[in-house]
Amino acid sequence: MFRRLLRWTLIAAAAGAAVAIVRRLRASLPGMEPPLPEDHKAGLLAATAPSFPDQQGTYEEPGVVIPGGQVPDVLPASVPCPGALVIYSSYIERVDDCTDYQGPAAGDNPVARTASAIARAVAARIPCAAGCEKRVTEVWRGWECGNTPVTAVVAVELKITCAVSA
Repeated sequence: MFRRLLRWTLIAAAAGAAVAIVRRLRASLPGMEPPLPEDHKAGLLAATAPSFPDQQGTYEEPGVVIPGGQVPDVLPASVPCPGALVIYSSYIERVDDCTDYQGPAAGDNPVARTASAIARAVAARIPCAAGCEKRVTEVWRGWECGNTPVTAVVAVELKITCAVSA
């Protein structure tokens, strides 16, 4: 679970920024980070969808990635018109047990709401180019719970769509 979050952290950020993000994650969740085996480092930059046991919607390749709730310092100035931008937001949190955090009906858990709220706040900061109407919709989410200590991990994707005003 943490390796998946780490993988997307490294995809999203330049090497130096990724190290800073991983350090912040490790500081916030001590004992959570298993060492990454050398043979996995080559696959870190592969552009594949994360696999969660529970998902809904259709995953799309993100243009902005918010790993572990850490908003990047630099965001796109705007979305072209017409055009679209996908925002991927992940969040991890320790929980007492997995009762409300796993299974097909658990997609709207508190950790998912946090990941979604962070993505929506970022989407609000990115305008469409002049003369366009902006629409923000959720296109995908994935979630899982487990490990020791017990953690819930969620990723949410929002899509900003900019269309020419009528």
